[in-house]
Amino acid sequence: MATGPSTDEAIDTFVARMNALSVAIRPISAAPWIGELEVRLPRPFPPSFRSLVTRYAFAAFDLGPAHLFANEGEPTGEDELARRIFADRTLATVLLQAGYVQIGMSVDGAFYDPVCLDMNERGRGGEYPLVRMDHEVALQFDRIRVVRRIARSFLQFIS
Repeated sequence: MATGPSTDEAIDTFVARMNALSVAIRPISAAPWIGELEVRLPRPFPPSFRSLVTRYAFAAFDLGPAHLFANEGEPTGEDELARRIFADRTLATVLLQAGYVQIGMSVDGAFYDPVCLDMNERGRGGEYPLVRMDHEVALQFDRIRVVRRIARSFLQFIS
């Protein structure tokens, strides 16, 4: 039975593709801020996203319908993943309590709509769907409304 590339190989291929498009993603030897961040989340990141953020550093960049937050290990960086997840306290509380972890923002439609990993729906290989949330419903009514499912996993999203 043939198998596809490993998660790390898929991430490496994605990084090479993005770097060819002038998105500067560079290897790092350690990302201790990710472990510190994950203890504050409902669950650890899925294997594909974890592979990216523990092995590579990058500024924020747009990919398809999402503006992905930066992963440079700069706690005060304006677009830094570890800061942006919690930047809007009301939104973060609603999302995290419902099992959604924001990793970016929508670039289509409402620009403040969070792009999240839906940690309520664990799929094949421990991956979670990537969804766009309605920020207004979360902020005004403390409720969750998925606007659209972007991909069945982060791995599928970057393919």
